[in-house]
Amino acid sequence: MQKGQSIRHSIAVRENLRESLLAPPEFPSPIRTRQTTHIRECSPPPGGESLRFLEVSKEMQDVIPGRRRGNMMKKPELAVTVFSDYICPFCYIGDRRLSRMGEHYDLRVDHRFFEIRPDTPSEGMPISELGYPPEQWRKMMEHLSRMAGEENISLAEREITTNSHKALLLAEAAKEEGTEVFCTLNEKLFATFFGEGRNIGDESVLRGLAEDAGMSPDIVSRAWSDPSYEEKLSMNQAVAAQLGITGVPSFLIGNRILVGAVPTETLLEAAREASPSPP
Repeated sequence: MQKGQSIRHSIAVRENLRESLLAPPEFPSPIRTRQTTHIRECSPPPGGESLRFLEVSKEMQDVIPGRRRGNMMKKPELAVTVFSDYICPFCYIGDRRLSRMGEHYDLRVDHRFFEIRPDTPSEGMPISELGYPPEQWRKMMEHLSRMAGEENISLAEREITTNSHKALLLAEAAKEEGTEVFCTLNEKLFATFFGEGRNIGDESVLRGLAEDAGMSPDIVSRAWSDPSYEEKLSMNQAVAAQLGITGVPSFLIGNRILVGAVPTETLLEAAREASPSPP
């Protein structure tokens, strides 16, 4: 295949994959993808770009059922795919802003968990070792605090970051317990790490959160032993790579990709473009 043909083929694959993820048949899809500045950078997905599109799209049909959030009375349906990680504070902000869209839409949220720091030990690592220059870190935390205040999110002082792998596997398994259990665990994972400063890399902490959310002990144990959940995380990395996503949170609404904790109005703007009957 010549260079020009290869580029056109790559663009076509990404467009088809985006449509298979986000555009139900009744949704129009003429909008160009617009991407904002990354707020949190991630490691490149390992080997994701080698997956063939047909294999990815076939798997996608069965992987993650959309999560419905918000009142469903006479609201237009909106499909949203979110790439996020529980150790990313901007993902917490983004999740809260996405939830507020349930006031306007019958949301079908497809959560794609994307591990951003797989090398961090589960016992935690000092934030100082993340490598941010002090002034950049200070400004980033000021920005975060302002956004958290806008969303009524309490943030504790944190001295460590942690490994989110087991938390992400647990959240994948929680989807099988139904919307209420998943939504409860989703909020608890964010609030426990950022609001209470507890280590969600600790298995005992995760078991307690799972119990509080109503997960069965069998499902909890299976989350960390069944290879199918690992495969789902790998699939998410591969799909993100094919879409060119390297930061979290990332929202796919219609044909738009929004990266970062964008304002709710920006999410609503994308939704109005994607939905045939905006509120």
